[in-house]
Amino acid sequence: MFTVTKADGEVPEEMGEDEELTRRELRLLQEAALAEKVATSLTASGV
Repeated sequence: MFTVTKADGEVPEEMGEDEELTRRELRLLQEAALAEKVATSLTASGV
């Protein structure tokens, strides 16, 4: 769905003036992706 460009989760330097908002959005996307993985795992395991 989306790609994290660095292993540590930092946004690329070229993001510029929207960097803070972008970091926040990236963190929210990462949390949503993790929640989706957990939900998918639970559904697959029948819980």
